[in-house]
Amino acid sequence: MSAFSDFCREIAPVVAAAANGEDVQFMGSDGSRYDKPVNGFIPARLYRIKPKTVAIGGVEVNAPTKVAPKVYSRYYIPNITVDKLHSVGVWSLKERDFRYLDMGLVHLEEDDAISHAKALLSLTSK
Repeated sequence: MSAFSDFCREIAPVVAAAANGEDVQFMGSDGSRYDKPVNGFIPARLYRIKPKTVAIGGVEVNAPTKVAPKVYSRYYIPNITVDKLHSVGVWSLKERDFRYLDMGLVHLEEDDAISHAKALLSLTSK
């Protein structure tokens, strides 16, 4: 398979979501997420379907995934007991992985897990 074929396979769900009116985001060179690509899809950029959000104590955060990540892919969970406010896991079909998923803790982006942890801390830091 070529790199272009790989790109097409990865981007197909995002293109389909955009065609159905869902919001999509791309990652800028500064690492920030931006809404609505203007000039189509560029292979050098990373895209995703814009996550749904949930409110935790009045703080809007990107919702954790409800779908199991790909095997051996990295995932992040909020962890208010460590300075970096998240822990990293590798999806390996273990009971622990599914427990975190069922608890609504699995994020595919590190920043989302950190925001989730900060929102949890805001509930008790007042």
